[in-house]
Amino acid sequence: MIVQPRKQWIVYLGVRSGMTLQFTIKDKSGLEFGVMDPGCEPTSAVQQGVDQVLKSTIVAETVQTAIELLDPILDRVLNVVSFRLLRDVIPIALELIEDKPSTESREWCLVPQYSPLGNGRFQALGFSAQGGMSSDFHIQQTDKTDVAIRWFLRGLKGSNPLESFIGYWLAIEALVPDAGEAPLTMRCCGYRINECPNCRKSTLGAPGMARRLRTFFLEKLGKDNEYFRRIWELRNYVFHGSGEVFSTIIDIASKSFDLRKIAVTMIKETMAITSDSPPHQSGDGLIIAQAVLIGSREPAESK
Repeated sequence: MIVQPRKQWIVYLGVRSGMTLQFTIKDKSGLEFGVMDPGCEPTSAVQQGVDQVLKSTIVAETVQTAIELLDPILDRVLNVVSFRLLRDVIPIALELIEDKPSTESREWCLVPQYSPLGNGRFQALGFSAQGGMSSDFHIQQTDKTDVAIRWFLRGLKGSNPLESFIGYWLAIEALVPDAGEAPLTMRCCGYRINECPNCRKSTLGAPGMARRLRTFFLEKLGKDNEYFRRIWELRNYVFHGSGEVFSTIIDIASKSFDLRKIAVTMIKETMAITSDSPPHQSGDGLIIAQAVLIGSREPAESK
């Protein structure tokens, strides 16, 4: 197997903060970002709307690998800076250039509309509001439906796959049917304990949300155990946090689309909306990558 040599990349992230401050940010990953005014160094990351530039360096075999490593780091850095400033710090454009003398040819990459973990690179398609909507319809819904719709709209407006996943998941939780009462069941093997071995009281009670959702996914949606195991694993990743893995984010983006389809179907059923009324499901959905410019910078003429 051929191992590509590791390269060092200069990172420029153009942001809009509404402030002109110069400071340094040290991330837990070990990367250090300097915050500077747009005119301090020439960079393609200075696009319309940029009023500050975050600069750092990162070591990676390829520019694609560098972006994968940077995504969770930049997401964390922007969140912390936004919290410290109590205002949105919005990413505009990301430039990476090989850290070599300008007299040499250097690899280069520009993401002109960059957003860490953002919908710009994880865009799920497959829904449409097109089609006939009756000019005379009335609302049939319960309080649970109200909650589900609010969470669904939060997911629809999510700025990245994690936010969308959360919104759609909670919409489904709001509407998942009760599963009746059942005895205490061991998670490891499914063994049922009908009564407490100490006091002999019955363990009969309402099953937890995990069990209700598992029953719903397997019996109502026809999913298998492996599908539910993975989507529950992603749910724990999103709600409780764990190591940032780029491949996991891609899986979340895909499963977020699945959850949106499920949530739409459940909401329409509870509101007695017929299948031929909007919103319509129109296809299996796709994950579409945002345009990224990759090339090389020719050597500058030495003076």
